[in-house]
Amino acid sequence: WFHNRRIAELGTRHGDSVLCYAQRARSALAVEYTEAYCRQLQLRSAQTVAKGRRGFATVCSDYRTANLSNLDYVTWWQDVSTPLRDMSVLRHLHNEMASGRLARKTVAVVLFNTDWAPDSKSYMKLRHLFEREISVRFDERASCRADHRADHRLSCGRASGEFIAAFIPLASIRWWSLRIWNDPLSPLHLGCTDK
Repeated sequence: WFHNRRIAELGTRHGDSVLCYAQRARSALAVEYTEAYCRQLQLRSAQTVAKGRRGFATVCSDYRTANLSNLDYVTWWQDVSTPLRDMSVLRHLHNEMASGRLARKTVAVVLFNTDWAPDSKSYMKLRHLFEREISVRFDERASCRADHRADHRLSCGRASGEFIAAFIPLASIRWWSLRIWNDPLSPLHLGCTDK
């Protein structure tokens, strides 16, 4: 998907995805606002480069303040306990593009875990925006069990399943399609706001 392209992953955490993207992309950027994860990402990229593989740049900030100009793709996994909710990210990226701070060519790649209810709901509501979607089945249970052999408290329940990568060209989104969608996971809708 990302061969010789510029990609950013928002909310990168441990960096598994962005490290994979970096091996094929022209450039890869990890945007992470949690300080501990950010330090871990910087170290992981440096260790990867020391081993002769391609690393990634790291920006330690909220995605809403990060410079995302000149990207081909922006991707993320939704986290409903943070501002990293699908509709919120799409609104932000659309506004950045409309303000000239994000290239019109940029494509959002929204990742959906088909076994997680908030992702399934978001998938159904955003489907009309997809240019294309790719279903990816995975099974990493053997590796997970080997990694956690010493600690039986850790579960490998999420080590297999399916995810969907949905491609949304930001320039094709019309402002009204983002405004009329009542985001049931937004803090305002839930009554969880400070204002």
